[in-house]
Amino acid sequence: MEEKNNDFNNDEFDIKTLNESLFKFQPPKREMAEIKDFIKPYSYWRSVFEKLYKNVFFLISFSILLLMIILAISVSTTTSETYYNKTYELAGPSLSHIFGIGNNNEDFWTTIWRGTLTTILFGFIIISIRMIAGTILGALWGYRLLNDIMMKWITNVFSFIPRTILWMLICFFLIINEKEITLWVIAITVGISSWVNVAQSINYKIKNIVNSNLHSASIAIGTSRAKMFLKQILPSILPIIFNYIALAFPEIVAIDSTLSLFNLSFASNNSGYTSLGYILNDSLLNSNWEMFPHLIVIPITMIVFNATFFYYTAHAISRSLDARYH
Repeated sequence: MEEKNNDFNNDEFDIKTLNESLFKFQPPKREMAEIKDFIKPYSYWRSVFEKLYKNVFFLISFSILLLMIILAISVSTTTSETYYNKTYELAGPSLSHIFGIGNNNEDFWTTIWRGTLTTILFGFIIISIRMIAGTILGALWGYRLLNDIMMKWITNVFSFIPRTILWMLICFFLIINEKEITLWVIAITVGISSWVNVAQSINYKIKNIVNSNLHSASIAIGTSRAKMFLKQILPSILPIIFNYIALAFPEIVAIDSTLSLFNLSFASNNSGYTSLGYILNDSLLNSNWEMFPHLIVIPITMIVFNATFFYYTAHAISRSLDARYH
């Protein structure tokens, strides 16, 4: 037995000396060849757009949301700055005034669409600040470029202080020089104070990916950090970002209404700015809505429509970005 093993393991053995007639070429099976012809190379972004294109709810929601934005812009830009008319009297919807007349003797149609445009702009600024700050800080935190203890202490401060008090502190700090509460001041105030949840979610996700076997194997074979971020990290955090965006619109309207109660809103009858939250709050404080329900029904309907279509649009994008559903 020892002699046979020594002969088999002999270093002088040459595979070229094998007799080829003893071997027979076996072509691939027909089934495997047919399957291979139908297999396409996987592309993450192509799968994302294909999923969106086939999603009926996304197409309908996005189209209606886009139409509402265009209508809000067109109504707001074609209306003069002073659109109040003393000859108008508070009244319900009619053929001449589709949404009726408002509390301030104005065409309620114009007021609602102006408020819609301002609320969308207000929300866009807040969401941008929140997502950019939360994503950057969460990524640095997840990659351990920021001290973990320090970040936990900072997030606890932002989480434990009552939100309204935090808004007042930041808002008054920002208006020291301007002495005026503007849309940008309020948007920056809310954006700065609401990045914590986004940062925490992205931090946990990145830490899980960095500690995974796939990430360790990628480092072992020499994959660059930029490529790992684009291929592993980015497809994992994008669904989280759009999931937070999907739930943002109702929260923004609630924030606007709350700030109006504390006289911190940028919207007022004198400033020329209005918003859906301010319109709703103003109508509730005024008892005219009991006789003229359109003052409450129309703003609430507009808020529900915007929130619903905004949610379905962002939620569909979030699901399409999640590679688990591809």
